[in-house]
Amino acid sequence: MRLHGQFQSRGESAIGFSADIRERSIDVATINGARIAFEEAGSGDPMVFVHGLGGTLHVWWPVAQQLATQWKVIAYDSRGCGRSQVTPPPYTIDALTDDLISLLNAARIDKVIVCGHSSGSLVAQRFAQRESARAAGLVLVGAISRFAEEARNKFKARAAATAESGIDGFIDQFIKGAFHPQTHEQHPQIASLTRDVILRNDRDAYIAAINGLLEAPDIDRSAITCPTLVLVGDEDHATPKAMANELGATIPNASVQVVATTGHWCTLERPKEIASQIQQFFSK
Repeated sequence: MRLHGQFQSRGESAIGFSADIRERSIDVATINGARIAFEEAGSGDPMVFVHGLGGTLHVWWPVAQQLATQWKVIAYDSRGCGRSQVTPPPYTIDALTDDLISLLNAARIDKVIVCGHSSGSLVAQRFAQRESARAAGLVLVGAISRFAEEARNKFKARAAATAESGIDGFIDQFIKGAFHPQTHEQHPQIASLTRDVILRNDRDAYIAAINGLLEAPDIDRSAITCPTLVLVGDEDHATPKAMANELGATIPNASVQVVATTGHWCTLERPKEIASQIQQFFSK
């Protein structure tokens, strides 16, 4: 992907992670004053992937690499996460949506399918509301519709715990509830690697991201007119099926599907199934 503007290339790598994908490039672009790391693969119409709170692009990459045989896939680390630059606040949903729009503008991408996981689903929804003509489709996984008071209190408590004792203070309980019990039993490495990803977050940036999430804007979902696929794990306790059904009922042209034997981080638990669902939905 050629970005037009401030751009620093790390070079292109011929990492062959699929027989059908020739190249995976790792680059950094300066977007709204922050160095944003992104990766891309494949060719075709563009599809961009937005991770959630505390994640990195690797939350989506196992799915993206499956889709790169059909689309030009672009995944990036949001500001403050992964290899992207830690900046002062704000880390609001609108600020993160601004980053997405600016990244697309720099790449001269007009219409695009946006895939968002967890809080990244709010960025995807906000993009489709603000830039409806550019949204070719949405994929919302472990998606957020609204925060009940109980959920808000949990996030406030997590921010307070992080401020007091760092991410270590809550990580074990967090990871325990992030995945389906079968994943913990049969694929413990997934939970272990996710634990490491979360622990690598900058403490202040993580707290700022929580605060930004709690200040999420009201989204007029009736304005989201593009085809929208909502996917939820059958054991997702963070954003349960009721929340996915609410999104399905309030977004025109939305379809809700349950992903069996998964929790909130189902893109890591069942990447091939997620990719297959996306392919089928946008092939109709």
